Amino acid sequence: IVSVVGMNTRAMRSRAAQSLVIVVGMAAVVAVALSIFSMSAGLLQMTERTTSPDRMAIAGLGSEVGAPPVPIQRDHLSIIADTPGLKIGSDGKPLLYGNVGGPSYPTHKKENGVDVYVGFQGVGANIMEVRPEIKIIEGRMFTPGLREIIAGKGAVERFEGITLGQELRMQDGPWTIVGIFDAAGGTSDYLLWTDAD
Repeated sequence: IVSVVGMNTRAMRSRAAQSLVIVVGMAAVVAVALSIFSMSAGLLQMTERTTSPDRMAIAGLGSEVGAPPVPIQRDHLSIIADTPGLKIGSDGKPLLYGNVGGPSYPTHKKENGVDVYVGFQGVGANIMEVRPEIKIIEGRMFTPGLREIIAGKGAVERFEGITLGQELRMQDGPWTIVGIFDAAGGTSDYLLWTDAD
């Protein structure tokens, strides 16, 4: 063993370049694998914060993971609301809301000025009761029927122009941010919400 180790040690000078390529290559593979594992772990943690065993999401027939969901018609929500076993809210109605995707709002990242688009979604006025982990931390809840927005805490911290009282220019005119919410570190922390109707 001593002879073999000695022979390899003496030969290292002649194989330095080849050895260095192997070492650097292995280090790069390990670094890429670690970054992929850390991203997937972070995404899993973020998703777990927004899920609960007593919550479900319903998508239209034909929706697949990774593809845009097939929309559910408004009149179908009343059929779903008649499903037995749904939790009842303080208003005596099932805790159910439709989520409507809207146009993204163009802005920039605060740390480096990179152009980004912030998701803009319509949610039910009962969103805080359906998802009790979400809290208004500044301002107030949007008023149904008005052009009012509540912004996620992460969007306020990370993106320019997303602040309480700010007026955002959308395709159909101005919308005002009237509240900031904390989604407990979930994906919704980086969204803008308004009344779905």
